[in-house]
Amino acid sequence: MAGAYFYQNVNGIVDRLLSEQLSDGGWNCDASDGSTRSSFNTTICVLEALLQYERTRGGTSEVTAARLRGQEYLLERGLLRRRSTGEVIERDRKSGAEWTHFAFPTWWYYDVLRGLDYLRDAEITPDERVAEAIELVASKGQGDGC
Repeated sequence: MAGAYFYQNVNGIVDRLLSEQLSDGGWNCDASDGSTRSSFNTTICVLEALLQYERTRGGTSEVTAARLRGQEYLLERGLLRRRSTGEVIERDRKSGAEWTHFAFPTWWYYDVLRGLDYLRDAEITPDERVAEAIELVASKGQGDGC
């Protein structure tokens, strides 16, 4: 969250994010239009923002708890699977972007590499739920460590 980074008062934004967290632990920018299912895209953006807020402003127990619930949203899905069917999500419904191909810059789009990068930045110890995502990233290597 750029405002937190530059020490601006972003409490109103944070309060709104906390109030918009869905029951499955994530967020969806279409929640105000009635969506009840979270989106990987929206959730990763909120997680990155809340983590930045915690680091620059110290956060609160409420912010930390919301962020941890959001992390669980991603981890329960192995960073790449639909909760409803367990199938690997191949394409973003709105943009058509492939989740198994990594983009730069990511903008607001989610992909497995961005999910793993967030977990690294948040200093989350990997567990078996991220093994498939890590294998996917490793499979994209060129054989020379790159």
